[in-house]
Amino acid sequence: MIRRFSAALLAAHAWATATSTGAFFQSKSVIIPHDDKKHRGGEDSADSSDQVLAVADGVGGWVHMGINPGLFSMTLTQSIVDLVKAKPKIGPSDLVYGGCMEAAKKYEGSATAVAVKIVNDHTIEAVNLGDSGYALFHVRPDNTLDMYFKSKSQQKTHNFPSQCGRQSDDPRTADVYHHDDVQDGDVLLLFTDGFSDNVYESGFPYCIEEEL
Repeated sequence: MIRRFSAALLAAHAWATATSTGAFFQSKSVIIPHDDKKHRGGEDSADSSDQVLAVADGVGGWVHMGINPGLFSMTLTQSIVDLVKAKPKIGPSDLVYGGCMEAAKKYEGSATAVAVKIVNDHTIEAVNLGDSGYALFHVRPDNTLDMYFKSKSQQKTHNFPSQCGRQSDDPRTADVYHHDDVQDGDVLLLFTDGFSDNVYESGFPYCIEEEL
């Protein structure tokens, strides 16, 4: 089983002033590659900054062509983070498109991808291509988590998710989400299908609470 997720605490300061840093992510990533894939570092990747989170799942079928899928996914997520640093106001569709194009310039391969970006103190934008995804949680007074949103999987047919890469889908067909109801201290979970295929939605909070 592969488990992959990035859990982020969104600290959105309602009292932020023009000289303060405003909303930001505090994040932690966990990667548990399949035993057969450990020698090449796995096929999934995650990168983050205080303004954006990105997770990608390299398509394993490329291994049969002698290609390491992890190189594509790692370049994809790092490129997404770099794009936000260079262009802070970049839109979600352009974000995943730019990241995918940069990865395709350097490596053969393809990947599903999900990224979430802060817009302002209580607003985030997200983009999801394929069967990766994300979920949002409020923190209850007893410090347990209440999931109030989960993105939909983007599948073309059964077990055939949308993906970006050379000779793959147009990344601009990714689903785009906008949330303007994010609260200070909310928790955000990004994951690949290796996580969501093996953990029931009811079990999502328990996995996050173990890691936070």
